Amino acid sequence: MLEILVLLALVRPIERMAAKKGEKPYRWRLIVVGAWFGSEFAAAFLTYLLTENMLVTYLVAIGCAVASYFYVKYKLNQKPDMDLLETIGQEVQ
Repeated sequence: MLEILVLLALVRPIERMAAKKGEKPYRWRLIVVGAWFGSEFAAAFLTYLLTENMLVTYLVAIGCAVASYFYVKYKLNQKPDMDLLETIGQEVQ
């Protein structure tokens, strides 16, 4: 339950950043949630197969989930801002 609350808190800045970049916020919300749970499940599955230790499995899974959030944020941050694109468009005309 606490993990879902943290994820909800992390999705809001991504939505604002996506809107600033001219992207669809709901699309990036789905990307964040999918990356979070997908990487967490994959890491938990593989770690449990290798170690069979639940604490290590949980810590690795949460670490991979947080890393996936920062990766999505990094990829979104690489996109140009909408106001920058409008400024460039005005300079060309």
